[in-house]
Amino acid sequence: MQCEVINRLYYAFNSIKKRQKAPRSLRGISPLSGADIEFIDVLYSNPNQNATSLSHILKLSRGAVTQSVNRLEDMGVVMRLPVKGNRKEKLICLTDLGKEIKTEKDKEHRFANAEMCRFLGSLEAVELNAIMQFLNKVSSLDISPFICLQCYCAINAEGECDA
Repeated sequence: MQCEVINRLYYAFNSIKKRQKAPRSLRGISPLSGADIEFIDVLYSNPNQNATSLSHILKLSRGAVTQSVNRLEDMGVVMRLPVKGNRKEKLICLTDLGKEIKTEKDKEHRFANAEMCRFLGSLEAVELNAIMQFLNKVSSLDISPFICLQCYCAINAEGECDA
């Protein structure tokens, strides 16, 4: 049973990782990558930034920010606004569509969080404690592909490994 739990844990990690990387469609705009969604989140929290300040916030090169802005601008998600008195500098802001995408993504996250809370709320304190102990242990380990070492799952009556 231990191997099944650990295999399921690795499957869950990989499944989450794949979903986070997979392009998504929000508000009919497709594909939006995880980086696009992060960009929208950052721009929502830090409106009207120039490419240089966004590159510092996102810890990306200015060129990578410019590429993202170009792509998202083509999709109608962001727009560049001129700065009065500076013909060269532009501020980047979300369009109404960009704000709708942020709202839809946040709604999906709130739904997922509510589902987790409902499930965890249905458990007894002893079950929650066991989950916490397990998660604390897992968080202290190096996560790598799991290979069942059957001797740990099938210890014989004398406490020795059969393998």
